[in-house]
Amino acid sequence: MSDIRVHSAERVVTPWWPAAGAAICVALAVVTALLNLLVIEPDAVAMLIAGYALGAVATVIFVSAYRSLRNSRRSRPSFRPQPAMDLFVKILLVVGMLSGIGNAILFAIELSKHV
Repeated sequence: MSDIRVHSAERVVTPWWPAAGAAICVALAVVTALLNLLVIEPDAVAMLIAGYALGAVATVIFVSAYRSLRNSRRSRPSFRPQPAMDLFVKILLVVGMLSGIGNAILFAIELSKHV
């Protein structure tokens, strides 16, 4: 009888790594936008493109992975929702998109200076 495992006692939650990846991307995108606002560099185009890619693209990929994993595990009876983590991921998505848009606007301004 000691070999019998009780699976109902196991707690199934969404993994944390997509949220951590999104948080890192958002932090880098925000730092990129702030650096370009505060420090004017002539070769900032590559950094602005990277900030856009991190904020608007990579963050969305990580958030999509989080939601996909959450939805696939939701069907299990031992799934335990994490409302705080869900809210954190939603906030990351909004901040990531805003920082990506900010980097895109700064990129457009930089391009318009050279025309």
